[in-house]
Amino acid sequence: MTGSDAKTGALEGVRVLVTRPHRQAGALCDLITKEGGCAIRFPVLDIKPVDDLAKAVDLLHNQAVYHWMIFVSANAVEYALCALNDGMGIAEHIRVAAIGKATAGALAEAGRDEVLTGPPPCSSEALLSLPEMQAMKGQRCLIVRGRGGRSQLADTLRARGAVVDYAEVYRRVRPQSDVASLLDRWRQDGVDVVTVFSGEALCNLVAMVGESGNDLLTSTLLIVVSRRLRKQALEQGFKQVMEAERAGDAAMLEAIRNYAMNNRSNVPEETN
Repeated sequence: MTGSDAKTGALEGVRVLVTRPHRQAGALCDLITKEGGCAIRFPVLDIKPVDDLAKAVDLLHNQAVYHWMIFVSANAVEYALCALNDGMGIAEHIRVAAIGKATAGALAEAGRDEVLTGPPPCSSEALLSLPEMQAMKGQRCLIVRGRGGRSQLADTLRARGAVVDYAEVYRRVRPQSDVASLLDRWRQDGVDVVTVFSGEALCNLVAMVGESGNDLLTSTLLIVVSRRLRKQALEQGFKQVMEAERAGDAAMLEAIRNYAMNNRSNVPEETN
């Protein structure tokens, strides 16, 4: 039996709430379904371009003045390309860094293969720990990101002597979702695992289910992608929080598998 065969059906009967934005949820949902699980889509974030791209476009067009371009997400790559009509063309002298393998993959698809990434868990902190990110005095850095993201990356680089600008190319908004139907389904059929990939997504999820769904939510196993996010969830009243080894769909799937293996006797069987 191959490793792939052994994993087939590993999630049989496990119901997983997938909170990723609609366009990004498909890969994880497919992975869960392939292994016999039930993926329940409930996006708590929607990604849209910023209303005024002029500043970001100007910075991206004048990228030659920078020593570094740092992309915080695959969305940053996608929306930067859209802002420039699919022609980013990063100059060869600019060093490029990415938060995570998915972001590096998006850059590779855009034509830039040499990309610095940090070790797992592929966070800003991991990138900042690399030797290349230490001696930054006099370095000019352009961080390509969404509006209102965390400031730690820029703050740390500035503290190390860098000059940092933001090219903000997308924004995150809370979508209009059918919360009542989700809660009805949750009460009737249950949800075994909730997955969350960011602090903003967690805050949106708590706000969207409201007081009527808070007990259901906080008593269900939550799987997150960082220690920081785990701490945030515990502070918001979640009783069971598991941390995936790193960010990304593959690591999230592995964490769900671990839950299923450890709780196989408690996973309800589907009835006809």
